[in-house]
Amino acid sequence: MDRERCKAIRGLLQQILPLYADEFKQIGVSVRDGNAKFDTIIGTATFKLEFVDLADNGEKVDIFAENFKRQAQYYGLNPEILGKKFTDKMRGNEFTVVGLNPAKRKKCILISDGNKTYITTPETIIRMFPNEHGKPTLFDTGLKIVNKP
Repeated sequence: MDRERCKAIRGLLQQILPLYADEFKQIGVSVRDGNAKFDTIIGTATFKLEFVDLADNGEKVDIFAENFKRQAQYYGLNPEILGKKFTDKMRGNEFTVVGLNPAKRKKCILISDGNKTYITTPETIIRMFPNEHGKPTLFDTGLKIVNKP
């Protein structure tokens, strides 16, 4: 197997996959061709096909938004702030809460300025939406825990 033959196979896949798009939508998934690798010594090629779940309306399911809806309360956040905008008081930039990545330990909240997606901490989000999360924490009030003698 060589590079030129792999390119030809990819071209065929890109022609064939759209023909079956409706059948994949009927079972609730979208498909596209993924990465490919070939080995000239053994003479093999491996092509990946990527399948993505579709919502009832035919749109791709945003797994990070779904994670936020299901797990926000474990981070002290209100799930209803998903999609809400807030302004960074330091720089004046406007951001929208777009999801949660539970694979990240500290900076797990995804926010977007419309062009780029950034990650931040749950504490930052709690500060930006102080009335959405119930009681303020010590972090919000600026108080420090002091050990009394």
